[in-house]
Amino acid sequence: MTTASVEPVEYRGILEFVVEDVGVAPPRALVLAVHGFNETGGALRADITALGVPVRVVHAYAARPISPRAHAVSEVAGYLWYFTGDGGLIEPVLFGDNLRQLEALLLDMVEQQRPTLTTTTTTTTAPVWLVGRDQGAVLSLALAGIWPELISGVVLKDLPRWWVADWTPPTSSRAGQRVVLVNAADVDGAAGALRALAADVRVCAGDVDDGVWLMA
Repeated sequence: MTTASVEPVEYRGILEFVVEDVGVAPPRALVLAVHGFNETGGALRADITALGVPVRVVHAYAARPISPRAHAVSEVAGYLWYFTGDGGLIEPVLFGDNLRQLEALLLDMVEQQRPTLTTTTTTTTAPVWLVGRDQGAVLSLALAGIWPELISGVVLKDLPRWWVADWTPPTSSRAGQRVVLVNAADVDGAAGALRALAADVRVCAGDVDDGVWLMA
């Protein structure tokens, strides 16, 4: 599988993003990719390619660099989505702001970039997936809970233990949503919580190649 095309960097609110078609065939899903701590947009390209399904990817870039002086230091490339404290405590202001920014980006991309799937008899819209690593996995998990009726597939890599002060994650039913957990810090707890909300959960220990499973 190869990368078909990469579009220029675009902007939505405080976020930068790049739209990329991955695969040699027409894309069969729209993917929002949310990178991890000390990474930048495009860091999940290999993981998405490993899914084995041609997709259209929106690579989101966090707006805040690891170092507050990194705006003027080109060799510092890593970014973060939020700050953390002891025991996985997430500072709620930056977390909430970026969750809102990602939600707005997702809804815009669903309207503007979502592929259609055409057969000889039908035309339907492609499914929408989230792929996130580390901090990006936390945000993807939260966003998938806010929009379970829109997001049918979620791949969470290196999901840490986490909680947000004064905020309760969404508890809406995730029936019909498929979630792949790869190297989660508390895999039993995460899988159990998702299954309690009716999500279909698959637990993996290494690289993901479940694109066909997510499409089902």
